[in-house]
Amino acid sequence: MRDRNCGYGSKRRKRESPPDLILIVTEGEKTEPNYFNRFRVFPKEIYEVKGVGRNTVSLVEKAKETAEKRKEEIAVKQKRRVKHIKMEVWCVFDRDSFTAYQFNRAIEIAENQGFKVAFSNEAFELWYLLHYNYYNTGITRDQYKTKLTGCLRKEYKKNSEEMYDVLRMKQKDAIRNAKKLEEYQSGISSPAKKNPCTTVYKLVEYLKRFTAGYKNTLDGKPVSKSAFFVNYDSYKNKGRKVKIRLT
Repeated sequence: MRDRNCGYGSKRRKRESPPDLILIVTEGEKTEPNYFNRFRVFPKEIYEVKGVGRNTVSLVEKAKETAEKRKEEIAVKQKRRVKHIKMEVWCVFDRDSFTAYQFNRAIEIAENQGFKVAFSNEAFELWYLLHYNYYNTGITRDQYKTKLTGCLRKEYKKNSEEMYDVLRMKQKDAIRNAKKLEEYQSGISSPAKKNPCTTVYKLVEYLKRFTAGYKNTLDGKPVSKSAFFVNYDSYKNKGRKVKIRLT
């Protein structure tokens, strides 16, 4: 007999309550913010992405400063105590050419602050590549660009604002490949020595918990998922209203 909650004999999973603020602080001022700002977190008021142009330890210090300031602002606005403000803070940065000590130390400091870390070794573009293929051999930054250009079938532009939309349908593949890569590197304790490796998938999975509040609509009218994707481009090109449900 079907369960009335969902029709398949199991109870509907209770939706997770969001924190007062999800704060993402990124190393890059454009590349990472352009990507993460495309997530339709619901409600949108709890979601902030800040590209600070800092790296490793200095980025974590900036994240701490920003988090403390935003907690105080939220507490004042909502007339609550600062200690009661629930905040999820993520630091996003790359290994790049920084020393193993600098990279590992930044991760350690962040975690000691209660922050989460979405790191990439060597570059954020590894996360993009994993949408297409599984890689377990380290490559240079120039090679990232070359490989992405091949996958995209057009020149990869580092600060592109369209990468999220281009890659969205392959997101599950990227998560699977990132997890497989992390498992492959599981015998290595030092993050700096895990090359290639990225934990960006953890942040993506976390954000996906809060993106189900949007429904597909065209001109303000709900449509099926199949109808939405068939008509999306034509509606968008004609300047008509489009709202996307991202899952």
